[in-house]
Amino acid sequence: MDNYKPEEQNFLILIQALKYSTVGLKTYVDQCLEDLYDRLKRKVGSNAACTQCCSKRCNVKQWCSICAAWKRETEKLMRYNIHKNRMQWQHIKLWKLSQRDREGAKVELCRIFVRDGRLIKYDIQTMLSLLQNCQYFKIGDDKNRLDAVRNVRNIDFAHTDLFEVSKRGLKKAISNLLQFFQHPSLVGFRCISTTVIEIQGLLTTDKHSLAKIEVFSAFNSLQLIRQANINDFLSINEDKNEPDRQLKFFPILSLFVAMLIIMSEFLRKYNTNEADTSVLTCKDATYEPPFTMDIDLDFYRSQHDKLVGREWLLNELDEKMFFSKRGVLLLAEMGYGKSAIVAHLICQSDKRFPGNWIHQHIVAFHICNFYSRKTLTPGNFVKNLAGGFSKQIPGFLQILEKNSRYHTYFENNICVEDPEGCLDFLVLKALNDLDMVNNTYIVVIDALDECIEHGSFNIFNLLWRRLPGFPKNIKFFITSRNTSDIRIARTQLMVIEKRPMDDSNTKDTHRFVENKIKHVSLSEQTHLKRIFKLVI
Repeated sequence: MDNYKPEEQNFLILIQALKYSTVGLKTYVDQCLEDLYDRLKRKVGSNAACTQCCSKRCNVKQWCSICAAWKRETEKLMRYNIHKNRMQWQHIKLWKLSQRDREGAKVELCRIFVRDGRLIKYDIQTMLSLLQNCQYFKIGDDKNRLDAVRNVRNIDFAHTDLFEVSKRGLKKAISNLLQFFQHPSLVGFRCISTTVIEIQGLLTTDKHSLAKIEVFSAFNSLQLIRQANINDFLSINEDKNEPDRQLKFFPILSLFVAMLIIMSEFLRKYNTNEADTSVLTCKDATYEPPFTMDIDLDFYRSQHDKLVGREWLLNELDEKMFFSKRGVLLLAEMGYGKSAIVAHLICQSDKRFPGNWIHQHIVAFHICNFYSRKTLTPGNFVKNLAGGFSKQIPGFLQILEKNSRYHTYFENNICVEDPEGCLDFLVLKALNDLDMVNNTYIVVIDALDECIEHGSFNIFNLLWRRLPGFPKNIKFFITSRNTSDIRIARTQLMVIEKRPMDDSNTKDTHRFVENKIKHVSLSEQTHLKRIFKLVI
């Protein structure tokens, strides 16, 4: 760091600020593309896949109905007609959006909204183009903020031969970056909050600490900066699609997860004779008429393997649920194991172990599954609540049966057709008329993000508008990916956000592998452990 003049040091700090911005924005974009892809898939309304690579053909009339539907729905999100008119679909692998490869689909989805459809690296320019051209991103309407960041990247950084920035120029550039990340549509995302803190720290960190940041390690002389392609330093390659700040670990993590899946299937025969010393009693969603449902939530719950580790998280959940006013919202990305945690809590009847406090107080659970439309139906959700409350909360059924609408809504199944009325006039009324003393009752909802159907009528909106109407005795434990739609949930529930690379989670991963291979021969164990150590 001593090799640089103050103005040159400022230039490197600006590079680091842009690096933080790129990584933070990429994490945000990746989360949003997950959500956007699921929304579009619901609107397309088909799980069928294109087999003709339609978009290679210039004549759209020759496309299959699947690709035509994807084209129609993505065009609805194009903010400007000029972008729509200039779109060269033959350069987009649109058929990938209907395939099983989600990562490939997200890349092509992003390319649709990027200028000229070119996406080689996720850099600031690429992501700003996405934000500007796609109506999903509200910040795209604020051209001043977008242009301010472009100017920092182009004028202050890219188009300079001096490799210097004055102290005043650095403060202005960082101010523009911070103002961008303070847009209302970005506030509330953990990755954005972290980015803001990191950028702010660049102006307050002492010289000794600054010397340790990434940019000074990468470029220890001005000559290296002149020779290097700094855009590579600021970019995230297309194949590094995971939203984590420790980007170098994620290709490894993906390989490791794949290895676990293969090992699980390969070693399943070794685990079939394993004795389970504890007998657990699971809460169930099986009800007597008129609350019977034509969906099997117990089946979806049973599709998860026994939970390995996570005692630290179960202890935390027990504590947070106990002290929270309304409940807890557990946020984590796909693959973290949220559904396995929910399945464990539903069955954790052993009082000796963590998670039992939540288990004891569960009166109803609902599992949203994207591939089961009936689990996403608001009417079935309300009927499930009524069935669970009637079965688990003393006195609830008796009060409910006295309601003049009881026979109409439940015995004639009107509750499924009019879930708002059923929840308002029957379920909530009975709850509020009931003296529950100081008892606590917990409703568990898994995959809240999958509860959001296209349009405004979905389980999430039905519940959230009425959450204040539930008695304080009713608490909710909800799991979800961190998508823009569920941010309002943060205002009413205690939020716990977890990441795959947290130390405790990494240790549990080791335990998972050990558990899977413990019935294999000693030589095979040694071989697998050696591979595992090489991978991680």
